[in-house]
Amino acid sequence: MENERINFNLVQIKELAFSYSGLIDPKVTEKLEKLEVGINVNYRWNLEKNIFGVQLDIAYVDSKSNPQTNEILKFSNYTEFIVENLNKILKVNGPEDFEIDENLETTFVSIATSTARGMIASRTNGTFLGRFIFPLINPRELILTKKIKEGKQPSIKNQEKEPKIKKSLQGRKGTK
Repeated sequence: MENERINFNLVQIKELAFSYSGLIDPKVTEKLEKLEVGINVNYRWNLEKNIFGVQLDIAYVDSKSNPQTNEILKFSNYTEFIVENLNKILKVNGPEDFEIDENLETTFVSIATSTARGMIASRTNGTFLGRFIFPLINPRELILTKKIKEGKQPSIKNQEKEPKIKKSLQGRKGTK
């Protein structure tokens, strides 16, 4: 597959879920300076229709409280691509096992992550959460192919309780 041109188009972006709760009291939200972010990645595909999709599940958690009970924001999105000759690029070994070029997978996850960042920024603009911009993340840290190559069990069905990546968000000063 090296040096082979792969043609794909972004064809659909869906917000699957958005909610935020918790810290409603302005006295508490003004003092909030740091949140943790958890991210999980899942994939969907349809070889007959040349469709490959990336689903991101993102959570913002108050890092000073119990993470199980202080989830402030939940967001999920789905980014779908039409990939020319997907059946030649994606090898499906089972319902939860596949092989795909790491660079292509990284590209898909990168696009989905950037899309999620913009969607979250749009939804939180003007709220206290608008101070916490979804961080820049190396998409290679999220992709499942790397996990599989390292001999770890892939989790395509979001079965992991712990997010794949946890990052800290520092709130910007002077923004409401």
